[in-house]
Amino acid sequence: LGASVLGRSARARTVWIVLAVAGALAWPRLDPRVIATGAYGYVQTLPADLDRARFRSQFERSRIEALFHRDGRCATVTVERFVPTHTIYLKTDGKVEGSVPDGTGPSRADMSTQVLLAAAPLAFAPRAQAVAVVGLGSGVSAATAAAFEPARLEVIEIERAVWEAVRAVPPLGAEIVPLARAHRLRVRIADARRLLARSAPGSFDVVIAQPSEPWRGGSAALFTREAFRAVARALRPGGIAAQWVQLYGLDRAGLATLLATFESVFAHVAVLRPHGARELILLGSDRPLRIDPVRVAQRIERAAVRRWLERAEVDGVAGLLGELVAGTEALRRFAAGAPVSTDDHNRIAYRAPRTRFVPPQTADRLAQALLEGAAGLGPLFGAVDDETRHEIALAAARAGNRWAAEAQLAAVRDPARRLRWLGDVRLVGRDVIGALRAWDEALRRDPGDEAVLQRLVRLRLALGAREGGAR
Repeated sequence: LGASVLGRSARARTVWIVLAVAGALAWPRLDPRVIATGAYGYVQTLPADLDRARFRSQFERSRIEALFHRDGRCATVTVERFVPTHTIYLKTDGKVEGSVPDGTGPSRADMSTQVLLAAAPLAFAPRAQAVAVVGLGSGVSAATAAAFEPARLEVIEIERAVWEAVRAVPPLGAEIVPLARAHRLRVRIADARRLLARSAPGSFDVVIAQPSEPWRGGSAALFTREAFRAVARALRPGGIAAQWVQLYGLDRAGLATLLATFESVFAHVAVLRPHGARELILLGSDRPLRIDPVRVAQRIERAAVRRWLERAEVDGVAGLLGELVAGTEALRRFAAGAPVSTDDHNRIAYRAPRTRFVPPQTADRLAQALLEGAAGLGPLFGAVDDETRHEIALAAARAGNRWAAEAQLAAVRDPARRLRWLGDVRLVGRDVIGALRAWDEALRRDPGDEAVLQRLVRLRLALGAREGGAR
């Protein structure tokens, strides 16, 4: 009887195994482009009357080409080429984590943030020989850091499939894969927070962190005081921590807590806003940050660095410094009274998902509240001559950082020159009325200011030519 029961049991298992294998083989294969659509995160951008047919039409091969798709241990990683914008996107669980141009035309790839996240701290740090990059993403930040030729460069990525994707898709890995093979760059598959916490104190001159948004599961653990302390511990005295921070999907309380948490660990902070984007780059240190344009020029003179800055549409030293928008004073003013997020009380982890779908305009209002007046820029730059300030201000205006541009000129002592240049930066920022007001004030003080009169004549001629062309 026992043998009979055992026999039936073995046959039953065999039948179930055969059925399971047959079912798996017969099961329809899901399109990775549909799996990675990320509708849970991009639902705001979908039309209200979207039906199944229109949804499916988005994934025609003439629009989206799947280049890589793999289920990793921590995330599903997908690489897609979006044909209309000539851009290649790397996604984890459907969320875009990085992008590069595909080389076929004008691209919407977010090169400015990815490049500046590495270029700014490496150009500003007193010493930049040992560098860690937390999060591989598209590989652009790591490649930019490598262009500075540090003696030691480590990229710490928790998901192995991201590294596999970068190696498999040439536009992503074209720069860093050869560097890894030549041992100029080391990719470590590990939990970055744990690795930094266990590394020897003072292991790095610069630590660059580009985690996903804190509303994503697990990411908020990289925005707590303890996480920032692990970074600070790994830095040498005077070293710089570079932290990517979103402005979108947060309300004022959430952003204030995030900034207060960063500032609770790093007493000295500089803030960049890449090309007026809805993102910030925080630079933190245990010592006052001093920006020396001459030293910065020396740091970025390498041809490889200049190429990356050009890809980010950053024009030399002035262009790089024009991305600086605020210092410690502005950050403290904005975050005053905000609670700090900790491992035991992770306020960001609970607040960020609740504000994920705040209106996009909220990000612009947050930027204005944080950066208007750009308080604290003076201590960052120190003794910079007026001509250099004028160049930086113009670059800031071109990048959409109006408040930083005007704050630069506030340090110009000569009132006539300050008003003259204030009109310049406002005109670059397409604020014609503001430019006229600045120049009117200059003429009120000195009706014979020929430099201002010449500017007014040029503006009038330009406006007349535009009106004639419109007719």
